[in-house]
Amino acid sequence: MNKKYFKIIIISISIFILLGAGFFVLNKLNQKKHSDNIDISDWKTYQNKEVGFSIKYPDDVFELGKGSYSRGAGFIKKDNKCEEAESLNDAINCVVRNAIDIEKTNKSITDYKNNLSKDKSVLFYKSKKIQLRDDLTTESLFIVYKSSLLYVNEIFISSEKGNFTIGSKGFNKIRSNMASTFQFLE
Repeated sequence: MNKKYFKIIIISISIFILLGAGFFVLNKLNQKKHSDNIDISDWKTYQNKEVGFSIKYPDDVFELGKGSYSRGAGFIKKDNKCEEAESLNDAINCVVRNAIDIEKTNKSITDYKNNLSKDKSVLFYKSKKIQLRDDLTTESLFIVYKSSLLYVNEIFISSEKGNFTIGSKGFNKIRSNMASTFQFLE
């Protein structure tokens, strides 16, 4: 009987060790994925003097300009799959997935999250403080909407000079690197 319990204990300990090692490796890989630096030295600069900010963006991201983004700017990442989409709906979904938008907001992060909590179209959201630069207070938001389970990743930038959201459905790394170049204009 003692050998049976001894085997169970050894197997249980082995499983815990393997799970712990797996978690450790996944955590290290995840940290490496988020710490990879992208060379932004050749990125273009977008300025919106009306709203008072500038931001850099890579060559494969196209500036949509102000247009309907009178309180910010819109960008889209080139994706050949959008051009090859078989239906208009697939093409629209592809474009939405590749869009990055920047919007000025009068709300604080607390008000913004309170509105998300009350918004009946939001299934749930998760927020986490992140450090893009020392001079900006930033928070990352992951929002899932009830209708068609649309999700949006946003970075909320807060400063005494104003509050902005930088949102997209994808391209978290590009969006984060773009957000790290965000500047208020004097």
